[in-house]
Amino acid sequence: MLIVKSENRQTLALPLCRRTDGSTGAVALKVIHPNVGDNMVRDIELLSVLTSTLELVPSLRWLGLSAAVGEFEKLILDQVDMQREARNLVLVVRCLCHNSVPQPF
Repeated sequence: MLIVKSENRQTLALPLCRRTDGSTGAVALKVIHPNVGDNMVRDIELLSVLTSTLELVPSLRWLGLSAAVGEFEKLILDQVDMQREARNLVLVVRCLCHNSVPQPF
């Protein structure tokens, strides 16, 4: 059993991962805190409005700020997509053929 304590003193007990060969190992966790997705979307919208406003200045259009925010949005929202993370992990396992990579479930 793996015990994890967070900053707000909550304790989470996690069982060790059981592999297909019957052995056990530590589990890899990726935690998304409540409202993180909503906060990220709101922040991206704010950045979009700010960059659109800045691009009203002709001398700033060449910076391509809106395109940069669009690219940033795609990258950052992918970080909270747990289904994408699981697919990527399966791909890593498949490509590396390595037993020490955690299995998604």
